[in-house]
Amino acid sequence: MGGLHVTARPDEPGRHGATAVAGEGELAWPEVLRAAQRGRLAPLYDVRGLEFDLRAAPMPAFELLDVGRYNRITVQTSRGCPWRCQFCASSILLTGKYKQKPVGKVLAEIDRIRAIWPRPFIEFADDNSFVNRRYWRELLPELAKRRIRWFAETDVSVHEDEELLELMREAGCRQVLIGFESPVPEALDGLELRRDWKRSR
Repeated sequence: MGGLHVTARPDEPGRHGATAVAGEGELAWPEVLRAAQRGRLAPLYDVRGLEFDLRAAPMPAFELLDVGRYNRITVQTSRGCPWRCQFCASSILLTGKYKQKPVGKVLAEIDRIRAIWPRPFIEFADDNSFVNRRYWRELLPELAKRRIRWFAETDVSVHEDEELLELMREAGCRQVLIGFESPVPEALDGLELRRDWKRSR
């Protein structure tokens, strides 16, 4: 078992007879597989504090999916977030850095998906997709050529960039999930731990 909950509570899986992976899974997975082949899984593989380079991300085996059973397929363009909102688990627990997968690798993954699902619906499974606007201005025109439909998660600041919004529309964006933590300014005070920028919006 791994992910956010296990990284926060790595002792829990062992109480249920499972092995725990704490931190970014890619860093531990090769050793987990070797140990499983030997029949000697450890109770915990703890890679917290280490950083996985998304440039080394392997191509997911999308061809193993029965796409008829899915309404979307996930692709990750980034991990982490440069903001430090006090309620956010993912960017704080899994990685201390904001990092992005190279545009070419993202497009290769989408092309692999399109080989099994010609007009897919993609979920960009990022903590906060549009932090790096330059990156997306490179990616979006390429997405437009591929005629996909997609959605992403972002923060409220995306509304400030009308050019980016238009590029998103042209590239097949169908939905944007935005966290509105509170409509009351006082409740936003101190929510973002670095610059408190959410209160100023």
